[in-house]
Amino acid sequence: MCDHCGCRSFPPIAELTAEHEEILARAWAVAEAARAGGAPAADVAELLALLDLHVAKEETGLYPVLLAAQDLSDGQLADLEEEHRVLREALVGTTFDRRDFYALAAHIEVEEMELFSAAGLGFDEDQWDEVEDAHRAVEASGRVAGGPTRGHDHDRGAGAVGDLVGGRPEEAVGDVAVAVHPEDDEIGAFAAGGGQQPGRR
Repeated sequence: MCDHCGCRSFPPIAELTAEHEEILARAWAVAEAARAGGAPAADVAELLALLDLHVAKEETGLYPVLLAAQDLSDGQLADLEEEHRVLREALVGTTFDRRDFYALAAHIEVEEMELFSAAGLGFDEDQWDEVEDAHRAVEASGRVAGGPTRGHDHDRGAGAVGDLVGGRPEEAVGDVAVAVHPEDDEIGAFAAGGGQQPGRR
């Protein structure tokens, strides 16, 4: 996890960063457990619940505020939301492997090195309040996005989280089979090292 710009001093960023750390730890545990024959469905469901909550916060809070401030382009937004969707599909499906974990880590690195920095350096008090309100609305709604917000309808603001897109976290997910790639063994060091990607600084 990065902390090069001091953005963690802002509560919404500190909250998202803490969730990133937990998501990475749980995702690695799921991948490793699956190598032994299948990750328990309960573990995958817990990870999905956390991921869905986190995605809903980003897609109704940070992302649209950055977009309105012109610190995020429509193309970047579409890419980030597609990565959310693909990741969720891999978790719900039966092919989640270390490469998927590594893709998750790369996604998080982009958010922390670029988006969080842009927010920390550019947001004013009203913009931080907007992000904070979106976070609290997600938590209060009792629902999760479960994937990208339908139609990228960000002008609806935090209310968009009221929609359930892609299913509830308690849905049956079955066991997740992991395709083992020996060349990816270095990824274990990434997870154990608190998020420092091999070969990245």
